[in-house]
Amino acid sequence: MTEQATTPLATFFPHPTVTPAERDADFALLRQVADSAGFFALCRQGGGRCTREKRCRGNPRDCVGRFAGLLPEEVHGWIEATFEGYSDHLGFEALAEKYPDELAAMVEWRAALDIAFGPRRRGGTA
Repeated sequence: MTEQATTPLATFFPHPTVTPAERDADFALLRQVADSAGFFALCRQGGGRCTREKRCRGNPRDCVGRFAGLLPEEVHGWIEATFEGYSDHLGFEALAEKYPDELAAMVEWRAALDIAFGPRRRGGTA
């Protein structure tokens, strides 16, 4: 029997009891993390579509997995706090109060990306 290289299903469906709505929510959270961390600036998938639109237009699970380790430590801390807040059902205000240094680092990171790539427009494609 030959060994076959396959992607484990756990990569796509991390919890066997997760409902489609929960998977959609997880996907939305990953996209929000990818967008807020500015992974569009690093992404070369889809012919540069993410970079042009200044947001994740592909699979955010791929981007978070590839690029999270490249962020400054404090920014990475905010992303970890975001995941914690999601799993603990904490709102933004509670996270901001609990992790003020990490939030400040994320705001500084986003400001640097806005200087380098131009600000994102809300509600549009950039």
